[in-house]
Amino acid sequence: MRKANTLILAFAVSVAAAGFTVLAPGFSRGIFPDAADLVATLLPGVVNLTAKGVVPEGETQVAQSSGRSTRTEESLGSGFIIDPQGYIVTNRHVIEGAYEIIVTLQDKTMLKADVVGYCHVVDLAVLKVNAMKPLPTVKLGDSDKVRAGDPVLAIGNPLGYGGSVSAGIVSALMRDIHLSPVDEFIQTDAAINHGNSGGPLFNMNGEVVGVNTALQTLGPEGGSIGIGFALPATDVKFLVGQLREYGRPHLGWLGLRLQTVTEEIAESLKLDQPEGALIVEVDRLSPASGGRLQAGDVVLEFNDRPITDTRMLSRAISWAVHQSVVLSVWREGKIVTVPVEIAEWPEEAKWWTAGTPMTMRPPAPIVSSDLGLHLGPVNATLRADYALAPEENGVVVTSVDMNSLAAAGGVRQGDIIEELQRDMVLTSADVQSKLDRLRQEKQHYALALIRGKNRLRWVALPLDGTVPIDGIDDK
Repeated sequence: MRKANTLILAFAVSVAAAGFTVLAPGFSRGIFPDAADLVATLLPGVVNLTAKGVVPEGETQVAQSSGRSTRTEESLGSGFIIDPQGYIVTNRHVIEGAYEIIVTLQDKTMLKADVVGYCHVVDLAVLKVNAMKPLPTVKLGDSDKVRAGDPVLAIGNPLGYGGSVSAGIVSALMRDIHLSPVDEFIQTDAAINHGNSGGPLFNMNGEVVGVNTALQTLGPEGGSIGIGFALPATDVKFLVGQLREYGRPHLGWLGLRLQTVTEEIAESLKLDQPEGALIVEVDRLSPASGGRLQAGDVVLEFNDRPITDTRMLSRAISWAVHQSVVLSVWREGKIVTVPVEIAEWPEEAKWWTAGTPMTMRPPAPIVSSDLGLHLGPVNATLRADYALAPEENGVVVTSVDMNSLAAAGGVRQGDIIEELQRDMVLTSADVQSKLDRLRQEKQHYALALIRGKNRLRWVALPLDGTVPIDGIDDK
């Protein structure tokens, strides 16, 4: 069966093992044999991002008061440093919903990041880390000078492989992929995969000309097929300046409802060709009201710049907040010049620029003697319920309380606790007595060997709720 193409944002939903394909003999990219020196100068300014969030896992099998069990999920992404003081640019979707964001530098230094600001519709965010020293940076370039066919390099964290470089060319410009009303993406065939989101697209002068954001693929689990999309650096410059100064973008507003001019509409209005943006409606008390602009007008130019479609006019208005501009308008068979003052989006429409506030705090843990775990012995009933292999022994996690310490540590329903503090456990009483003894000994952690679906891992469970939990895979 032929699979339908899917447009997806280029970040990894969770840390997972990747599949590998053996390439045919003789396969070689070989696009830029002389790029190594340039890449070496760029790598230190590119960072890996890990965003930690809590997601519901399903209904519990115990009392309804337990609610839904949850688990911590890590999303991977990329970013780049634009200021030695630690300001980092990335995509908003990489960090949205996270309670903790970890930035990993090229030298493996790990730093916690704070959100400086973000934009809702245009997928962009600015972070800040405190490295106690100046950090290496990369430079935002001029994407207006980019042309189709220009060679480009993408650097980022695809599938968790940080510092990965892919090469290609600019395939096309001004792509509308329907992520926002102002889409004007750079299309590239440089490989962009899950985890590349927020990473830089460089020209051969080492300047960032785009922020890698999305990829076209053959399905939600697919990878690069040579069609990736990057936010143009010119847009990024404007928005980053707004985010650093105000914490959110201040975008321009005229109060217009717009429609594309078709060939039929152009002929009916006696336009030579279908161009410009047709005004459908003008908001009352907006900057465009009071007869300045009217329904049926076609905006052809914005400060002498030709307007080809509604998207181009929306972009021009958005980036010109608080500016006086001149529009050339086709009205009743002739061109009319209309001066207008572009205002900022009104308070009731701030969702357009800021969006719903992101979760930036960890869930309040439930501290209990059993860490929020509900356990049962590996018996015939639970073997059948959880499809356990005959050789599996230990204690089965039948449910995990929402927001509990165990849930935050990544313990899931159906996991088997095989050992606790290097001792085998076979009953819930074994677990409870071990936890009680560790608390009496003033221990802060209980080290558990846990078998989940197709993997075995060590998890350090905090006993007092004062220390964050990390599960360690035994890869």
